Amino acid sequence: MLNLRDENYRISFSHNQFEAAIVTHGDEKEDVTYSGAFATRVKGVRKDLVRYVLVPDSTEVDRDEYFVEPNPHFTCKLQNLFRKEGANTVVNLHWHKFTESGKQPNFFSEDDRCAFALFENISQFNPSIRVVQIVFGASINYFKARYMDKDKKFVYFDSIEIVGPQGIKILNSGKEFDVQISINDFKEIFRKNILAFGNENTSKISKIKVAVVGVGGLGSGIVYQMARIGFEDVILMDFDRISEDNCNRFYGTDLPQKARGKLKAEFVMKKYQCFNPNATVQCYYGSVLDEKAEEILKEVDLIIMTVDNDGTRVSLNSFCARYGKPLVNVSTGISMDKDGSLIKSAGTQIQWFIPRESEYPCLRCHGSMDEEEIQMGLMSEELRESRKTAGYIEGTDQNPAPQIMPLNGIGIGIAMWEICCWICGIKKPIPWLYYDAMENKLMNIKVSQKSDCTCCRLNEESILATGDYKPNLKIKILNR
Repeated sequence: MLNLRDENYRISFSHNQFEAAIVTHGDEKEDVTYSGAFATRVKGVRKDLVRYVLVPDSTEVDRDEYFVEPNPHFTCKLQNLFRKEGANTVVNLHWHKFTESGKQPNFFSEDDRCAFALFENISQFNPSIRVVQIVFGASINYFKARYMDKDKKFVYFDSIEIVGPQGIKILNSGKEFDVQISINDFKEIFRKNILAFGNENTSKISKIKVAVVGVGGLGSGIVYQMARIGFEDVILMDFDRISEDNCNRFYGTDLPQKARGKLKAEFVMKKYQCFNPNATVQCYYGSVLDEKAEEILKEVDLIIMTVDNDGTRVSLNSFCARYGKPLVNVSTGISMDKDGSLIKSAGTQIQWFIPRESEYPCLRCHGSMDEEEIQMGLMSEELRESRKTAGYIEGTDQNPAPQIMPLNGIGIGIAMWEICCWICGIKKPIPWLYYDAMENKLMNIKVSQKSDCTCCRLNEESILATGDYKPNLKIKILNR
């Protein structure tokens, strides 16, 4: 009898979660951990995001060389957690250490019984619970994975996603702990990139799907470099048009008079496709607060944010928390003296938020966003215009912020270097880098999670890795 297979389904761990989930006691007996996950769907395809990992201690499970099972105390603990959290997937991960080295493990009738028992215990609180089982053999390079469908039949799947400080890894059974690649016809134009990153990493760069939100002075520069580095799957999100005073820093506006009035995203897309016709570049001209934008962003692997208001920043911060998407925020700022004649301070910063990784907290924990600006950024267009007219909102077109290309260029270069190193697994990105242009100093700013954060900490109000589960996100964030 052939096993049912699902080629599209995937379970997603963070790096730290996966390390916790595969913990063993170091002896010959079987080990087991349990994880709670929430579902997300992209174009009808389901992916489950692990929210928490529960590791039983030696008093909570019965173990021998061929068998492992939680005792009633731990089963009650697991039930209470799922009743409280509302997760719709339970992951049972265990080891068959007796499997011959270099061979795939197998599921046995005892594993079937455990899966049915787990379903019976958790489905009391969530009738639609999905039970996922992953069994490893002699190493993490060899495993089998399956889930129980609504008809209580086992469906097998092949891949486990791990997102962390050294990129996105796809674990495929019997293959190396890495992304699957196929190197075909890299043009001569990318030859020097290959000399730096290697064939395999250059291929990784070409295959990762990236959204750039905000395609202005910073965003157009980011995209300009992405084309030349070899990214070939890009989404550009911006509803704004090029104005004449954008052209001092907008990449590609060689003829400012012809660029004026054109949609920024479309203008940059055409330049990208002229450079690399093989690249897939899509544009979205609506607000990132729209439901359609959310569906588009659910498809990507990485979001690069170069917007100029904290309302959009906090919305994307929350989205990434929910869906486990790594987020890179790139911004610059120039402050003038009182009479506006001299630059008082200037700098650029690159901030990383990698959900479910505690050393990469969300942007709200960075403390660099303004609460009033957040409220303003989340206003409707009608309300914002009425408040401007009434004089409640500063920063209108009559009082623009200074912006110059040299400062943007520094931020763009640092950000793209960190992003490429992250994709290739060369080094971990620094969570918060700030370049002080007046002192010509690059600083590593220390940041940690706030204990009550509802984005990146696990607590009762947290939206972290909840996927499609919590629709009233914007209300929750505003009332934080």
